Amino acid sequence: MIRLTSGYGINLPCLFFSIKTSTFGINLAKAIRIQRWTMFSNVVGDLALSSEMSPRFTERNLQHWLCLLTALLAALSAVLASCTPAVSWLKQQTQTKSAQTQSEQALVSNAFAYARYVAINLDGATGHTDWTDDSIRLALKKSAANSGLSPSDTLKFLSMQPSSSAQGSTAQRIDEFTAQHMACSESVSGNPRSCCESLAWPMAVLPEWGQMPEEQRTRLTQSVQRGSEAGLSLNVYDSWDDAGALAAPFRTQGLKAWLSVCHAVVTDQPETLPLFKSSAWFKAGQLEGQWSKVLHAKSRAKRLPRRIFKRADGVVSLAETLRPNDCSVLESEIIIRRPDGSLNFWVYDAEGRRVATSHFPPAGPSNGLTPSTIEKPSPDSCMGCHYNLKTREFNVMFPSAEVLNLPSTRSLPVLCQQPDDELAVDN
Repeated sequence: MIRLTSGYGINLPCLFFSIKTSTFGINLAKAIRIQRWTMFSNVVGDLALSSEMSPRFTERNLQHWLCLLTALLAALSAVLASCTPAVSWLKQQTQTKSAQTQSEQALVSNAFAYARYVAINLDGATGHTDWTDDSIRLALKKSAANSGLSPSDTLKFLSMQPSSSAQGSTAQRIDEFTAQHMACSESVSGNPRSCCESLAWPMAVLPEWGQMPEEQRTRLTQSVQRGSEAGLSLNVYDSWDDAGALAAPFRTQGLKAWLSVCHAVVTDQPETLPLFKSSAWFKAGQLEGQWSKVLHAKSRAKRLPRRIFKRADGVVSLAETLRPNDCSVLESEIIIRRPDGSLNFWVYDAEGRRVATSHFPPAGPSNGLTPSTIEKPSPDSCMGCHYNLKTREFNVMFPSAEVLNLPSTRSLPVLCQQPDDELAVDN
């Protein structure tokens, strides 16, 4: 016979089976226990062939086997029934996570975000907010047409190829555009602004001259020749879309290069830090005593001490990155909220001169203070933190280090604290 020893049970989620045995029979009693989730704590035991079992497969043996099979099937059915809520819950969680991930995805491409920011730099005074691909292109083309430079001049500077500049990286693209912009500024009586206004459009949509197919160069040159008459500048710039750019997205590398050179120019950044501190941006808060001061002794963005001054109205922030050995100022970074809501990013070096780079920790893991820094292009390096992850608008004055997933700095020492410094809790 088949014997189930008395006292053994099977514990299942939301299910309790007690199987008691007698000499030749099985009595199955089942009871439901809601919200009990335990693993099998006991197993069906002492399943063995009795020494009294007859070699013959009798009807009584068959009844015992069928009884056991019925019990196991009932248990399996109960398990599946009890698991249904869990499966439904897991499915719901998966769907919720998927929906959350989709909701967190950026609404626009990175290239679009940079092109929109360049258009805001040039056209921000209008308060335009509902930017589209077409409206960005139109704003950049109008800026070029109204800059005072002819399309032929713009193309001339665009086609300059500095011998020291290789192709490929953003840094090289910045070096190239810096030389082009300098040549343009010198040729129009030192007017950097008009050069920025005219070159924004081609930097946004055209590849580097050296990477253009010969056919595209020819079409650009012909468009300039045909539109040399007065009043046709906008038509010429319209035709540059047809020169191969219309089907292509905005060119992030060219836009970053333009921002590195022209952001300070078109936003009227003062040449020196003392000039900034004598401007209305700084003095307005100073005269009213509305500046707060907080020491971020363990800055997660810089891995260096950082003293941040904030205007009470939230319009201006000035951050001093400090050297850990003597607490002198390594650089000063200023963020200004524009009337249209976007931000200006201005940087001054240790001597207070306007620069287009900012100091950051080198790549790779670090468990201590940054012994040396690397300089990254500004405002691009600043924009990488101060933006809305959903809309990709560069309008977040004080971003969260947690959201940006910056490395922890809890192990760093507290340095450079002055008696009147408030110490930041969140670095």
